[in-house]
Amino acid sequence: SNNSLSGGLPIEIGNLVNLEYLDVSSNEISGEIIYDLGILTELEVLDLSGNQLSGEIPVELSSLSSLTNLDLSSNQISGEIPMGLWGMTNLENLNLSFTNLSGVLSDDIGNLVNLTELDLSNSSFFGLIPNEICNQGDPSPSLSNNEFCPMYPDCISEEDLGSQDTSLCPPPGDINQDETVDIVDVIFVIQIILEIYLPNLVEELSADYNYDGSIDIVDVVMMVNLILSN
Repeated sequence: SNNSLSGGLPIEIGNLVNLEYLDVSSNEISGEIIYDLGILTELEVLDLSGNQLSGEIPVELSSLSSLTNLDLSSNQISGEIPMGLWGMTNLENLNLSFTNLSGVLSDDIGNLVNLTELDLSNSSFFGLIPNEICNQGDPSPSLSNNEFCPMYPDCISEEDLGSQDTSLCPPPGDINQDETVDIVDVIFVIQIILEIYLPNLVEELSADYNYDGSIDIVDVVMMVNLILSN
């Protein structure tokens, strides 16, 4: 770490099958994260932070069942977090901050019960933060500077959230996305409350008119008042 290493990661690194600790952070390494790293099943620490890596996180990293520390922060990696990563239950430190990663967080984030540090800040994650985040081990995860929409789980503090870009979040009350809140939207909310209708993500976000984390009669009353006032 902290040298002037450049170029890509060599595929021959997959020959080091007994390697337990790999730290090449704060260099000028470029290219993609090679899938050959998934061969190193004895790895406990993998730190590739502070480089110029691009592309997506290879699904092969999910094979590193002994890994306790995974730091891919401050790179140009993009795409979504592979589903297999949420099964790496020995992780204690997961840092994916300052990247171009995006997508909606999986409910399976709650599987990471041994985490002491979770940092997803300064990326492009969006949508709802799943309530299952309360089941992972870090009581104060860093989530700031993303595009997460209300409703936020009760276990997440304002400090954890920091600043969020909600400009792409659907407007409250407009369930059918026709750019107006009317009786049709009210009917949708009532059907959601009665569990007659199962909403998709956008509809669920819009139905919680007062952003209190619950879709209930209060949302209906507030929407009716808005309609009557217009």
